[in-house]
Amino acid sequence: MLAAFQRRLFHRAGFSSAQADRLVSALETTLASQGLHVVISLANATSADGDVASDTVLPSTPVGDVTVRVNGLEAELGLDCYFETAPPELGARLLWRGSAAGYQLDSTDVISFTYGV
Repeated sequence: MLAAFQRRLFHRAGFSSAQADRLVSALETTLASQGLHVVISLANATSADGDVASDTVLPSTPVGDVTVRVNGLEAELGLDCYFETAPPELGARLLWRGSAAGYQLDSTDVISFTYGV
């Protein structure tokens, strides 16, 4: 989930494979120790409300709130975007509501979900 995408980002930033592996491991350990799960993926290009924002699904059922970010900026869950299931659960996809967000997604946008486990 986080690991493969983060490794690619670290490689693009000039880190070696070994450095990228250590950084990803440290991030995952830190997040897990805080009871958090982070999923990062590239967005799908959207053109209409209700389009699937990402092919990545929730790998587990969240405990508590889910924070959704696009390119690091928080999207308002329930307004800008929503999950196929309410409340969000294992396997749910994120759907985008561009009319509320004020923009459609591009395939180069980065989406992240952060939630408790």
